[in-house]
Order: sequence, then C-alpha cells, then structure tokens
Amino acid sequence: MQLLADQIAALEAVDPPLTKRADFDDFWAQATAKVRVADPDAMVSTVDYPLDGVEVRDLTYHGLDGTPISGWVLLPERAMHETVPAMIRFHGGSGSRGRPFEHLLWAMAGCAVVAMDFRQQGGRTGSITAMDAFGVDHWIAMNIENHQSHYLYHAWTDCLLSLKVAKEMPEIDSGRIAVGGGSQGGGTAMAMAALDHDIALC
Repeated sequence: MQLLADQIAALEAVDPPLTKRADFDDFWAQATAKVRVADPDAMVSTVDYPLDGVEVRDLTYHGLDGTPISGWVLLPERAMHETVPAMIRFHGGSGSRGRPFEHLLWAMAGCAVVAMDFRQQGGRTGSITAMDAFGVDHWIAMNIENHQSHYLYHAWTDCLLSLKVAKEMPEIDSGRIAVGGGSQGGGTAMAMAALDHDIALC
C-alpha cells in the first residue's frame, strides 16, 4: 500500500503551468449555462434485445444546434423498482455508441448505462452545423477558427446534454452518476467532470 500512497503523493505534487487564455473559464461557463436551459427533447424506445435482466432503449436527443444524437440506455432489472447509479460511457476516436452488449459490464453491476455517439465519427450521428476541417482529415480541426462552432464545442456540449438526459431519467439516481471511457472517451470523461460538478465519479 505504501507504493500506492507514494504514487498518489507524487501525482498530487504535480503543478503544471496553466496555459488557458483569459476568457477560457467564461467561455465554458457560458456553454454550460446554455446546456442547463436547453431542452434536449430526448426520445427513447424499448428495443427487443436478447438480454435477460437488462432493458435496452434506443435513445435520441438533440444537441444545442438541433443535431439528433444517437445513444443507448441500458437499465438493469432493479431499476424497475428503485433508482440506480449510472455510468455515462464515451467512446474512443472514430468509434460509436457501439452495440448494447458492449456495455453489459456496468449493467450487470447494477448501473444504468448511457452511451452516445460523438457526432461525425463512426456512428449514426451527423451534424447540422457545417464543419470545415480546412483540408485536414481530422475532426479536431473542424471549425477551429470559430470558438462557438468548433468541433469540440459541439461534441462536449452534446456530452453535457447526455448527462442532463441521464439526470432527468426517473430510474437514475442523479447523485450517483459516473463518467468513463478510453482514449478520446477518457479525455472527454475528465472534461465532463471538470464542467459538471454533479458527477460523482470519473
């Protein structure tokens, strides 16, 4: 256990210089304020899926620009009788919401799962906002010259809205919501934990 304690102490001692611009906090405060008042107009429909003990729902909600975002909701059987914690899963680059069985680990642990597409990657979700990558074949460069329409502005507000959708589901305990993912999804989970202080675990 001393090894872990030493590693934690070393990480806590890291103090990297901040490089954020003067308007950084105001920019994201305005973005999260827009998310708080937005109506994601979430629609769910139950899917006939061969999983015992887990209800699968097809989810569609809308980004700040009206783009329909595709996702899954998995609910363990106990969610029919009591509120349950939730895991919001963010996929890696070029991926998608995946297939329902890919999220079973969390559902079988008794958690609801919400898994969404990043727009214009490997899933069904496109973008109503036009995106220009300036000749670079990667989404990170899309609309990079405009803060209000940059790819990550829309992708991350889409993710914040997925959290809002989860919090408003009657089956989910809004005080026990976790975020997670790998690669792009891991970075996004950390961003969500920084932007939404209701998150219980990252």
